[in-house]
Amino acid sequence: MPTLHETTICIPYLLKQIEIIDPKILILLGATSLKYMAGNTYRITRDRGKWIPVNGRLAIPVFHPAALLRNPDLKRPTWEDYKEVVQKYRELVDANHKSDYV
Repeated sequence: MPTLHETTICIPYLLKQIEIIDPKILILLGATSLKYMAGNTYRITRDRGKWIPVNGRLAIPVFHPAALLRNPDLKRPTWEDYKEVVQKYRELVDANHKSDYV
């Protein structure tokens, strides 16, 4: 987990990159990114898979890939979360987006 000092230094750069790239969707990987991007009131186990507003964009928190290695039972809910991402992408960006899996 990054220290408060590291976060204080890096977050402005991250926010500027998001502004430049202008994504329609943000995927927040794990509790740390959820905390720093959405706030301390969110919890990864409670809020994963739910669309939340973050800096004027839609964001979806998902379990961090390392959590899936530690607990394989998290793989199914994570797969469901990523299917939600594809559906939202189709809604906001490209209705004709094709995926063999969703």
